[in-house]
Amino acid sequence: MWRNYWTIAIRTLPKSKTYSIINIAGLAVGMAACVMILLYINYERSYDSWLPNIENTYQLQIAIGIAVTTVAGHAVRVARANPIHALRYE
Repeated sequence: MWRNYWTIAIRTLPKSKTYSIINIAGLAVGMAACVMILLYINYERSYDSWLPNIENTYQLQIAIGIAVTTVAGHAVRVARANPIHALRYE
């Protein structure tokens, strides 16, 4: 059955070139977008994973006006003191 689908698809490609190019380009753009999104998610999930005791590592963000700043200094100690204002990074 799949062989029949492939033969029909290969026969149809030269007959309707514009339609085929649009479909193949759309498929390529969609697959590239999916790969880029997966790479971004992988990068975000692996951030600071090299630190020891990762389950107790927090990222503290301070909102000043419009900008959000990440504090690298004593973030873990401040996060333990004020757990409501800390975002746990998992």
